[in-house]
Amino acid sequence: FSSLSQVGLSVTLLNLAYNDQLLVYLDHEVQVASKLFGSGQSFHLEPSDRVKFDTIVEVETRPNPDLFKIKLKESSTSLVNNTLHHIAQVLQTSRDLLNAFDRECGDGDTGNTIANGATALLAALATASIDLLHPAKMLQDISTILQLSIGGTSGAIYSLFFQAASKAFQTSTTNRFAA
Repeated sequence: FSSLSQVGLSVTLLNLAYNDQLLVYLDHEVQVASKLFGSGQSFHLEPSDRVKFDTIVEVETRPNPDLFKIKLKESSTSLVNNTLHHIAQVLQTSRDLLNAFDRECGDGDTGNTIANGATALLAALATASIDLLHPAKMLQDISTILQLSIGGTSGAIYSLFFQAASKAFQTSTTNRFAA
């Protein structure tokens, strides 16, 4: 699944008055080593072989306890879990609406990518893979989940957003966020 299978159209405007040389660069003939936009391969190169890894080594990371000083009450985890669960479900059910909005000015896949992130979030909640007691760690966990499940530029942007939110909890000197 990719944006190439979507029905939307993305339009980019470029101010050519900014620099006369831009049009020269845009008109420059190039060869691209891809079958995607041409009938044959450029450079007379065969496609690269896929790299296969025989083993994947799981690396255990140990969080720095100094970063996660703020801790919620144990009784709050149910509320946090239910809230995240509800948000993910709403995002999943909004898939078609978000795709429709995105088709107006983009490639029409925002709903699909957001739903992928929501599905991954629900899976992580179901397996208790998210630290719901420490807000900074929880937001880092969500950041990683969204980066891996949404991918592309959007995944990176959402990941950065949640990392920044996590940082706010890491740098806080008070426990005013605790429930």
